[in-house]
Amino acid sequence: MRRSSPRWAPTRRSGKPGPNGSPSPAAAAERSGRRPIVAVLAYFLRRLDSLLGNIVANLGKIADGVEGVDGHCAGVGPGADRLNELLASAAAHLDTAGREAEALGH
Repeated sequence: MRRSSPRWAPTRRSGKPGPNGSPSPAAAAERSGRRPIVAVLAYFLRRLDSLLGNIVANLGKIADGVEGVDGHCAGVGPGADRLNELLASAAAHLDTAGREAEALGH
């Protein structure tokens, strides 16, 4: 069975009832035992915020390092394509050289 929620009523920070007699959220939380849960949640949210801040700082350092490596490798890039072509050609010729070496050895 679903309970109907009470009509919204203005509340005060002091914990005193609002104009229509409803308790403030703080007073209601204290009576229902929710205050410790709120405190624990607040602690863990702050801790999580701190850890996420550390992660952001570490990721920033990693990004700076990657940019540095990219800068150092920029001069190698154009030559690497030509080097790869030469190595592929050499690998293809190794098969032929191996077969010829075996033929000479027999």
